[in-house]
Amino acid sequence: MPLMVATIYLQLDQSLADTAISLAEALQVRKCERRESDHYGGEYFLLKGFGLRGHLYLNAEGQWDNELAKFACIFDIDFSFVSTDLDTFIIADTIAQYYAQFIAFQLGIETCVVLPFEKTSGEIEYVRNVYKRNPAYDKTRPMEELVDLELVVIEKVVVDQMET
Repeated sequence: MPLMVATIYLQLDQSLADTAISLAEALQVRKCERRESDHYGGEYFLLKGFGLRGHLYLNAEGQWDNELAKFACIFDIDFSFVSTDLDTFIIADTIAQYYAQFIAFQLGIETCVVLPFEKTSGEIEYVRNVYKRNPAYDKTRPMEELVDLELVVIEKVVVDQMET
């Protein structure tokens, strides 16, 4: 079974532990455990629930990507596929975008995903999408009035190469 990871970058407005709790509540996961690992640079949180397994950890001084150093936290969602006939990269990118938007809206923080796209020449470039909840959002307004007011893409940047 192919294993894929959807990576979402988050800005923190509280501690890593408090963010983990807020994220677990928003995602309605049953398990949120504090753990330690050198791979994640020390402390991280494992979030597990129905169909979801995620790792929340600090992006210490942009250790994973200097372009994204303003995002103090990274949330990796692991998942595997039974069918190898599916284009799992497209699915992973779609899942990353969905959760980035969901988390930005639910927690009221900025989130970011980096998505690859193939140019007509066959070269791969990357687009960095940053999301945040629209400041004009008002949860007291009826849903039919909230069309296009829930999220805004505040940055869409084409990056020639990403550090790995």
